[in-house]
Amino acid sequence: MSIQSSPRHYPGFTGVPIGFLAVWTYYKQGYVDLGAASLICAGFFLGGLLGAKLATGSSNVADHLRPIEIDNSSGQ
Repeated sequence: MSIQSSPRHYPGFTGVPIGFLAVWTYYKQGYVDLGAASLICAGFFLGGLLGAKLATGSSNVADHLRPIEIDNSSGQ
């Protein structure tokens, strides 16, 4: 069974100005380690790129997932 839906539009960069202002405030106070922040940014960028390629490379991800069965017979 396949469910057809319209493509979702995600405004991914709307949080960038807000995040930048927060980081700038912390940086001015001396709370930002630029080396660690650079590694974290690179990880987010590469992880997002890889995740997007994997997600869009699959024809329908939902077809490959197994349903989770929950046993509620114990009454708790």
